[in-house]
Formats: sequence, structure tokens, C-alpha cells
Amino acid sequence: MLIVAYRLLRQVRLKSVADKGMSLPKVRINPDSGKFIWTIPTAALLACIGGVTGFITGLLGVGGVGSTVLRHTVVPWDAAAVFTTTTVLGMLLGRRLIKKIAPNHLQVVFAVVLTLVALGLLLSASSELLV
Repeated sequence: MLIVAYRLLRQVRLKSVADKGMSLPKVRINPDSGKFIWTIPTAALLACIGGVTGFITGLLGVGGVGSTVLRHTVVPWDAAAVFTTTTVLGMLLGRRLIKKIAPNHLQVVFAVVLTLVALGLLLSASSELLV
């Protein structure tokens, strides 16, 4: 997480990817809209990234309701409903705010939040090791 936060902050300093019209290997980004230009290689690369991410989170047991069901344990439906509701509300709020916040500012805020979460996880892990 700290590496991602560092790269986001560095990217803000160098201008955003969409402003420069840069592209990732096999993935091109429209400089006008900042969105993917969908091609077969783009779809294949993103599908592979999603597959690897899903595989790793499944191995780590971070799969949410799906991994809970696979482990034959009771699904805490009340907690799942609250999580799903707040996620959807956050997405809707984010879609409204994104039109009012400059992309560079958004990247900085996200990098700061990511750094705080990473530091919180490090503190939590280190305190468990000391006990």
C-alpha cells in the first residue's frame, strides 16, 4: 500500500496519465476522457489481473461472503447487508463528487488515505507481535 501511495503521489507531480496520453503495455487510455480504449489485449490483460487478484484474495480468505460460504460457515447477513449498502452509497456519492474534484487532488487524497491504512495495519501487526 505504501508503494502504491508513493507512486500515486509521484504521478501527481509528473502530471496524470490521461493528461499525457500515456499508455500501459497493451492498455491505451483516451487522453480526452481518461478512460480505457477497449481492445482484445486490454480486456485480456484486465481479466488476467482480476483473475490473479481473485485467486490471491481467495487464498488469503479475503473473499467476503463467497469465501465464507465455501468454508461452510454461517454468513453474517446483517453485516453483509450493511457493508453492501454503505458500499453502494459510497459509490453513488463518489460519482457525484468526482465531477467537482480535480483528478490530481483526488489522487493525493487517495494516497494519503492509503498511507494511513497501511500505517494502521503496520501498527496493528507490530502490536500483536509484541504481545
